[in-house]
Amino acid sequence: MVVVTLLLVGLFAFLNRRVIGIHSILSTGKRLGQGAEPRQEETSTNPQELLAEANRLFWLNNGPKAAPFYAKAESLFANSGDTRNALYTKVGRLRSNAETMSFVELSQFLNEQIQRPMVRNDPSLHLWCLIAKGYTDIEVDYRAAKRGWLEAQDIAKDLGENQWVTRASGELGLIGFLE
Repeated sequence: MVVVTLLLVGLFAFLNRRVIGIHSILSTGKRLGQGAEPRQEETSTNPQELLAEANRLFWLNNGPKAAPFYAKAESLFANSGDTRNALYTKVGRLRSNAETMSFVELSQFLNEQIQRPMVRNDPSLHLWCLIAKGYTDIEVDYRAAKRGWLEAQDIAKDLGENQWVTRASGELGLIGFLE
């Protein structure tokens, strides 16, 4: 009975992929993943659109995919003189590329940014830097990560950013396990 069930599940999965593949070919004339048109965000020169896509990917924990969006938005914001958003996107880009650099150096950079008046006086930017620092510090100093996530959770509550309140709670749960 178990063997029959497994065969049926396997057959269903195979047929489902074939139907989806056929539907893709019929509706677009192309196979999935072959010659697909780039998403609008990928070709955009609007830094806000690029930032929105980068943040969406970051939220999904897809830093490598988010990094080029942050980089392009960072350049556009910097060229337009928008220092606040240039810093926001720089933090996102660096955090998205964190696996390729020193966590200690990144943590120090983020700490320096958090101390800047521009960041301290902008709760949303402050939250963003704390989030990046929390994700970074978990790799080198879980106590610092805990402090950062607690502060981030408080700021997120004040801003009504419930998704970040929940994420901070989850990260604090992970840190609790490490303790």
